Amino acid sequence: MPTLTQLREQAKSLKLIRLSGLKKSELQSLIDARVQKFGDIPVKHLHPGSVFKKMLGIASWEWSDAQLNILPGKYLSALCQVMGIPYSGTKAKCLERLKNAARVRQILKDYMSGDDIQALADSMKGAELKQLCKSVRTFAGSTKYAMAASLIQWKLTSSRKGQENYLNAISYLKEQRNKVVTFKPRQQELQAA
Repeated sequence: MPTLTQLREQAKSLKLIRLSGLKKSELQSLIDARVQKFGDIPVKHLHPGSVFKKMLGIASWEWSDAQLNILPGKYLSALCQVMGIPYSGTKAKCLERLKNAARVRQILKDYMSGDDIQALADSMKGAELKQLCKSVRTFAGSTKYAMAASLIQWKLTSSRKGQENYLNAISYLKEQRNKVVTFKPRQQELQAA
């Protein structure tokens, strides 16, 4: 039977965190759930990097508050970049932007192009469209059609920017992984030898 210390070390190697207050049996069940990939592990016990990676694989409107709140600022900033929205500012500002963008994207998910502008304008009241424009900080024209066009343009632009940022990040990581580190001795060391 492993000791509590051994269980904590094993849990850390499985990228589980916040383990200090857990009993031995609770810790063992978390480890078992992680190793055997069954059962839900509470978000508070997962490493932020694992949560971030999982969030990248699902639609933004499926992100939970627990997932967003556990992420440090650098991960929230990265999520903003992947969504193609402004990413600077405090953690609270990033959270607000992410939640607003996710909510608007969920509403706009069926509107794919400029051909859908009239359908969006007809499906909502002017005040609702204006509120959506305000929440994602895009131009709100004086007509429902103008607001709908602005929202669809925001969705298409932010999606394109987000995809570009994501692909650039993946490319950069691959480049770093494949980069060969060469040792270059300093000139003084060569002369001394």
